[in-house]
Parts: sequence; C-alpha cells; structure tokens
Amino acid sequence: MKKFVEIFTLVLVLLSGFYFGTKYNQEESLPENERKFELFADVNLFQFTGENLTPAQLQLNKVLLDIREKIVGDFYDEIKIFFEPDFEEVRNYISGVALNCKVVQNTDKIFSCEIETEQYHHGANGCHSGVIGVNYALENGKIRKIKFAELFKSKSDKIAFLKKALSDIKKQTTGLLIEIDTLSEKDLEEIENQLQFVFSDNKIKIMFPPYTIACGACGVLKSEQNYTKD
Repeated sequence: MKKFVEIFTLVLVLLSGFYFGTKYNQEESLPENERKFELFADVNLFQFTGENLTPAQLQLNKVLLDIREKIVGDFYDEIKIFFEPDFEEVRNYISGVALNCKVVQNTDKIFSCEIETEQYHHGANGCHSGVIGVNYALENGKIRKIKFAELFKSKSDKIAFLKKALSDIKKQTTGLLIEIDTLSEKDLEEIENQLQFVFSDNKIKIMFPPYTIACGACGVLKSEQNYTKD
C-alpha cells in the first residue's frame, strides 16, 4: 500500500480586495485586516506498486486516484466560499478532509475496498462522514465494475439479504427514515441504488452514507452478513 499524506496550510491576507500570502507564529494574533485559513488533507489510499504491474492493476490505480481527486475537489468546492470577503468575520478557519482505504479482497480476479471519508469544518458545518465501496472484476487485462445484484444467485436471495441487513441496521439506530416491515420491491430497488458495498469470499458488508436511509446525525450505517454463492 502506498500512503499519500497531503498537508496544506494556506494563509490568506485580505487587503484592498486582494489576497496575499504571509506567515505568523501560532502565538501571534492576526492583524485586524487579516484572516488565516488552514486546510489539511490526510489521504491514505491503496495503490498497486512495484515493477511489471498488469494493465488491470494500472487501471485500478487510476480509478482510486480519480476517487481521491473527486473527494478532495468536492471538499474544496464546499469550503471555498469562506475565503470570500462576505465571510470576513471568519478569521481563523481550520478545515480538512481525511480519506482512509481498507482493502477487503485483492486477488487476480476480484478487487474490493472500502473508502471512508471525514470532513472537518471549524465554525461551519461540524464533521461529515462518508463511505464508498469500490468493487471490480479483473478480466482479460481489463476491469469491470461489479454490481450488487451479481453477488446473489437470484433476486429473491438479494431481497432476503437486504431485509436481513436492514433489520440489523435498525437495531443500531432510532433515526431510520424507512419502515422496514412495509418495504415494497420498488422501495428495495431504491435502497439498493443508494447503498455502498464491499465483499469477501463469504461476507458482504453494505453501507449507507448519511441522509440516505437515516438522518444525517446517524452517520454511516453498516451491516456485515454472511453469504454463499455457488
């Protein structure tokens, strides 16, 4: 695994409508017309390393790097408004994003990993968590994204698994926005479109980002269940 750790510190000075860079000791207070921003990114990302990587491994490296760029880019887009003069009352702003990659399965045929994200916004929106499941089949030097339904022998098996996992999640929180006992097939299809997942030989973990099936305060909800597929 190759770990990317990115630390950014940005000091912006508001003067005559322009931003200028400068430095201050932590003990010093900022002059009245200046604002300090600290941005940090802590990125722990899996990458295949070494010589003679296969075409599929190189493609997977790019997939993971693209995910990293999107997460960090979306984070910056969300907080850049605080650099504007209209938010000049925010004078000491610290914000950051963390990304942690956990490989669940890595064979010559299957790659599955879980990417957890956290955002910290000092004085703004508090902390935000997220999760992404990355699942690919390696076939003839190419990669193919694996769909959740492919893990089951039949549609009825998939529905039974989902209901069992949702019942497990219901025990974890009182903030669910769905009624499990009255879910229709269409409801389950919508839930399937919202979930993230990772899998190994005999287990599937499904994960729901905040605001999908529960209130945002519940954070990421997860359930890991045994499964078999002939």
